[in-house]
This record gives sequence, structure tokens and C-alpha cells, in this order.
Amino acid sequence: MSNLPALSITEMSAALTKAENRIKASGGSAGNNKPFIKLTKGEEWIYGAEEIDVQEGSHWAVNPRSLMDGFVAWGAGKVEGERMQSVFLPEAIQASDLPDVGFAWKPQYSFELACVKGDDKGQEVLYKNTSKGAEKMFLKLMAEIHTQIDQDGLNVVPILELFSSSYKHSEFGKVVEPEYTIHKWAPMDAEEVPDEPEVEPEEDDEVEEAEVVKPKTRKRRRAVAQ
Repeated sequence: MSNLPALSITEMSAALTKAENRIKASGGSAGNNKPFIKLTKGEEWIYGAEEIDVQEGSHWAVNPRSLMDGFVAWGAGKVEGERMQSVFLPEAIQASDLPDVGFAWKPQYSFELACVKGDDKGQEVLYKNTSKGAEKMFLKLMAEIHTQIDQDGLNVVPILELFSSSYKHSEFGKVVEPEYTIHKWAPMDAEEVPDEPEVEPEEDDEVEEAEVVKPKTRKRRRAVAQ
């Protein structure tokens, strides 16, 4: 055991803390086993193994600390290699440093979300994708968080609603892309995000009874992921 580093207990503790933080920041399994949220080719947001529909009008908080980018290599229906790390680390992962796994490495982007308004309130999910649409959304989100940090510095958590858009590609046909709208910003360590005040409808003297609008039923369906 003479070749082992001669570290004191204090030095060992500090080294382990540093290693834990480094591995958490750069680990390939970004998201800590949270269910995946994804956009289907039918322009529907779903999450989890049961492919639960994301409720229309629900709000989701993005954890800025969870923004990660890197690379993934897909083989025959499975991941053959993955390297992801926090965007806040000083050095980016270089494609030239990645090992040969027999399949092409593609850029990948990810971040974590938590539902703060809607039937799924409290549900945490992970978005992770390699598409050009995902790249555009990730860069836009990162830029908006950056601007908010510079201008505010306190309310830096975007509370957003998920949408989608599509266009017709000359070669691939219909291409679906993820979209979002930011409704508000919240502090990093807020335990609860206050709901937006509801606007009371104006009374109409000619209407005797208010029309009752039934909420949409949540559905569970199997769908093809984008």
C-alpha cells in the first residue's frame, strides 16, 4: 500500500468532497433517475414509462443548476456511450477526447423540471435530447436565464409552459420542435411558487346561468417519441 497517496484524514475528506461534486456535475446519468419528459411526433408532451400526457396549461420550473450539455452515442436502440456535464464548469467536453465506441457521438442537452401548477404538481422530470430543436430551445433558455441573472440576481428560476411547433422539411417531412413560454421567474430556493392571480370574469346581466366547463380528462397513451 506504499504507492497510495499519503493524505491526512482532513485531506481525504476534502478530496472525497471534491470528487463527489465533480462526479455529480459530469456524470453520464444526468437527472438522477428522474422520469424523462419528451415531445412526440404528434406534438404531444409526455413523461415517464407510462407516457403520461403533460396537462395543458400546467407550469414547470426549470432548475438552472441542472443545465447540462455533452455527447451521447446511440447504437442499436441503446446508449453505447454518454458524457454530460454542467454548463457551469469552466471546460467543455471535447468531441476529440471521447473514446471510440463504434457509433457516432452527437451533441446532447438536458435540464430538470418540476411541475409547480397543475395535476402533476410536485412531479420532477428530466428533458434530454439531441435534436436541432432541442439545441435551439436549450440555447434560448440558457440565454434568457443568463439575462435574468444579470438583471435580477434573485428570481432566476423560469416558470414555463410547454408547447410545440412544426414545419415541413423537404427531405424528412414534418419536423416537430419543442417550444415554451416563460410566465414568471422565482427564487432558486423557493419552497412554493405562488399561483398567478385569476382574473374574475365580468358579469353579464343577460346570462342567467354560468356555463360549466368540464376539465379535460388526463389520458395515458402510448406514443412515438421525438
